[in-house]
Parts: sequence; C-alpha cells; structure tokens
Amino acid sequence: MKLQLLILTLVLTPSVFGQIEPAPNVAQCEANSRLWLAKLESPVVADLPDYWTLSSWVINVGDCLEVDSPNELRYYQLHSELSSVQHLRLMHFLDRHKLWKQFTDEDTAGKR
Repeated sequence: MKLQLLILTLVLTPSVFGQIEPAPNVAQCEANSRLWLAKLESPVVADLPDYWTLSSWVINVGDCLEVDSPNELRYYQLHSELSSVQHLRLMHFLDRHKLWKQFTDEDTAGKR
C-alpha cells in the first residue's frame, strides 16, 4: 500500500505543480533570437514587451546557451540587450517617480 501511494504521489506531483518545460531545440533558439532581436530594435518603445516577458526571454536565452553552444556569442549579445532594456526601464521608472535621489542616498548609506 505504501509503495502504491508513493507511486501515485510521484505520478501526480508534476500535474499538481505544473509541467516541466522541455529545453528548447536549436531551431527554436535561432528563431526566437531573431524574433526577439527584431522586437528590441523597434523604433517604437511602446511596442516592446512588458518587463516579465523580457525576463522570460532572458531565461530562455540561458537555456539556448546550453543547447546551441556554437552560437553562444549571439546568445550572450541578446542576453546583454535584454538586460539593458530591463535596466533602462527601471532607471526611467526611478526618474519618472523622483526616486533616483532616494535610491542613491540609501545606497550610499549602506541600505542594500
């Protein structure tokens, strides 16, 4: 009985906590990187995806580094572009809401 309960638990656990996504393949990585880079190069800032979508792209690019190492430079560059867009978005938020001085004052004071 305990063995059956253990087996049932192991079988049902992925369905309860969500499916594990398979690693992307090389073709997916190449297609995604071209698409995402084109979106990042859009002249209209409002066309860029939201912050969390960018975060998911960063994670996906990391996965692509593992499956497509011959093109690692492309993925490192895309990772850098994505991170820069996120960083600038955070900086613009701080500036728009007049929080930049508060941030730098607290950082100087050691509040990290």
